[in-house]
Amino acid sequence: MTGDGGGNQLETRTRKIFEETMTAWANQDLDRALRFVSEDIIHTLNVDGELVPFAASVKGKAAMREKLEVMLKAFEIGACVTDHVSVQGNIIRANMKAIYIHLASGERLITKFRYVIEQRDGLMMRINEFHDAAYLEAFMRFIAASEKRRNRL
Repeated sequence: MTGDGGGNQLETRTRKIFEETMTAWANQDLDRALRFVSEDIIHTLNVDGELVPFAASVKGKAAMREKLEVMLKAFEIGACVTDHVSVQGNIIRANMKAIYIHLASGERLITKFRYVIEQRDGLMMRINEFHDAAYLEAFMRFIAASEKRRNRL
């Protein structure tokens, strides 16, 4: 954190917005989680959106809501824990650990990922999300299993 009072105040606000958003997401409260998201949010992921549709990068709060709703229909959030947070002005970097429970199979997906988030005027303007390889592999299995179930019906 910076030494001046203005910087500390900004960083405290930046951290608080992040923490409130992550708590809401962990509680599957999508409305509250999106409270601090800009209408023109840019949310990027290192995931191929063609292969994992609910992990595609999006622009706009409506598109982000739609993507997160699809995810919440497929998974229950078992836990979401902040492992490390670094705040510099209006930029936050965080390492997260999460357990997602696939509703159709009951399988647990344990993953680690990183965020780099830019905030402006109390809203998240850009979220860059980076997932580990195990997460990507597991999501591919879940998608394939879901497709097989749909094709049988």
